[in-house]
Amino acid sequence: GKWYYDAVMQAYELGIMKGTSDTEFKPLGNMTRAQVVTLLARLAGEEVTGCAPYASFKDVKPNQWYADAVGWAVNRGHAGGYDDRTFKPNNPVNRQELAKLIMGLVSYMNVVLPDDPKVEKFADASKIPSWAKEYVEAMRLAGIVAGDNMGNFNPKNTATRAEVSTIGVRLVPLLNPTVSAQYLLDRF
Repeated sequence: GKWYYDAVMQAYELGIMKGTSDTEFKPLGNMTRAQVVTLLARLAGEEVTGCAPYASFKDVKPNQWYADAVGWAVNRGHAGGYDDRTFKPNNPVNRQELAKLIMGLVSYMNVVLPDDPKVEKFADASKIPSWAKEYVEAMRLAGIVAGDNMGNFNPKNTATRAEVSTIGVRLVPLLNPTVSAQYLLDRF
């Protein structure tokens, strides 16, 4: 009965997101940088095995579960590290950062998003920093993100796994036209 149930189940079934363990998904848990770059690779449908050497960060060891995805994201220009040569894989991602990462993937895949000018504007649009406005606006107009029950985007709020599942499921038919939105709806 939760708002995110269908999206979480679809994301899991499509293989774009997995649980945090064999028995838990933690939908209201924070989405980390490592989890986001892993999601991006899965959405792109690209093989990441062997990409760990591109992740030359002090805090990303080659045997860590996310090392190949981090390397892939860095090599493709989707993500970068910090000035101290770290990636900070376990840091949570906020919603404005997520918009930039997602739109980087959309651009990389040469996908033209739909543009519905009738989609309601975010009530807190003035709080979205200038560097993120373009990304957030494109996602809003495409129907990939929506506001909360007050119509706010909440750019600095940490992105939850449930929110990212929803975004991921909405992106799948846009990034891979062979997977239709109706297919996703029919599954649940």
